[in-house]
Amino acid sequence: MRMLLIAGIALACNANAQLVTVECPKSYPPKPSALDVTPGSHRGRGLVPANNPLEDWGIFDGEFGSSMQIHAGEAVKVPGGTDTQVPPVRWFVCYYRGGVSWWEETGADKLMENGQIKVGCSVQSRVKGKTMTLVCK
Repeated sequence: MRMLLIAGIALACNANAQLVTVECPKSYPPKPSALDVTPGSHRGRGLVPANNPLEDWGIFDGEFGSSMQIHAGEAVKVPGGTDTQVPPVRWFVCYYRGGVSWWEETGADKLMENGQIKVGCSVQSRVKGKTMTLVCK
């Protein structure tokens, strides 16, 4: 009974410790997507093809589409890929083949108190299975 109680407490602590987890979709978009922006005097329509494979990631502050990219720390090799320490940021951006990107608002930037970082973040990039995940705890 005591072991069950200890295991339950450990699980509860682990569940509370992980404040933010954002994983990139492995491909994007799931179906062809029409673009609603028409360049200049053209009358045609743009189309983004479906299922572009995941290639890279970035982190940004500011508004959606911002150019305020935050530079990450050094990537540390781990079994199956790399871990990179990053500050808590507003946007975790997943980059796909063909220049397609997915911007996920993390909420991690709100985990600061009086300008003090109360949480550490890392991006876990795994080659096998091609996953890129932002984890803040």
